[in-house]
Amino acid sequence: MHLEGEKKNPLQELWAAVLATAIHDAFNQVGIIEARSAIAWLKGYSEDFRLVCEYANRNPKYVYKKLIKKLKEREDYLDGFKARSSPYDNLFPVPRKWLHKTKTNYITSVELHS
Repeated sequence: MHLEGEKKNPLQELWAAVLATAIHDAFNQVGIIEARSAIAWLKGYSEDFRLVCEYANRNPKYVYKKLIKKLKEREDYLDGFKARSSPYDNLFPVPRKWLHKTKTNYITSVELHS
């Protein structure tokens, strides 16, 4: 956020966008692999993470502290997904609690209405 008359720093804006993209991917990415990758980067508190925060003029400890609880919740949520065998299965993952057990296998609620 910038005050009126304050000059924007394009490099700082760029690094803030990098950080925002990682956060977006962690919480809004439909692909499990991409979401887990973003979560791991944010949770890892690596030198790269700290540098990106600093370049974005953000305190890395503050960013980490604000995100860590929600990142763990998101990770737990993703752990609830049934393992997939097809590369297309991760595009629209279905949590286990949405699956109904039949005598032969699991079927999704979507399949029940087809």
